[in-house]
Parts: sequence; structure tokens; C-alpha cells
Amino acid sequence: DAFAIILAAYHPSLELIGISTVVGNQTLDRTTQNAYKVAYIAGLPNNIPIIRGCGEALCRHVITCPEIHGQTGLDGADVPEHPEYKTLIKKQDENYLWNIYQKIVDVGRPVTLIATGSLTNIALLLKVFPQ
Repeated sequence: DAFAIILAAYHPSLELIGISTVVGNQTLDRTTQNAYKVAYIAGLPNNIPIIRGCGEALCRHVITCPEIHGQTGLDGADVPEHPEYKTLIKKQDENYLWNIYQKIVDVGRPVTLIATGSLTNIALLLKVFPQ
């Protein structure tokens, strides 16, 4: 996921308009914190939103696999915290689907959604906003 974020951010043919996190290989809190860490070490500007998404799976129990991804989801790498993480995360409201939808609408043209993890956010987004 980290490499996909960095590639999307710096590929000359892509425009990264946002990142949403979801429970998957780790808890939602950890995947969100990890996305902020990756954004920070990659030098992404704060105007690319990281939206804290769904914290539960749709069709099964959540399995985080710490034996594969470590306790944080980024074990094995010394990745510094985003210095503004606590401030930025406090500014988010709980209406993540609306935030994702509004970000897409604000672009004003068709977008391509790229998923690297669980598809929960995309499934719920398309269910709630089928247009």
C-alpha cells in the first residue's frame, strides 16, 4: 500500500486527489496512522486528504495478521510519525463516505478509484452514492 501511495503521488500521468483508509491488514487506527506516516516520509502535501474510512469488514470478521504485517502494519521499518497527525485526525468527522464522495465531485471530471486493500469503502460509497 505504501508503494502504491508513493507511486500514485509522483507518477506524471496520475493526480492523487485523496487517500482513504480501511480496516484490513491492521486496525483502522493503525492503517490511518500508517497512511499519514507514508504521506509524511514521501513528502506529500497536506492538501491531499487522508480520510479515515470504515472500521469493520462487510462480509467477515476482521483478521489483521500481525504475524505477517507486524503489530503496527509497518513493522520492520523505522517510519517517523507525521508531525501533524493528531491535529489532522481530530479535524475529521465521522461521515467518511460523504467526504470521499465530495472529494470526487469537487474534481469535476471522471476519476479512477485505485484500491490496494479491502474494498469496503468503495463498496459502501457505490451503494450510498450510485451515481
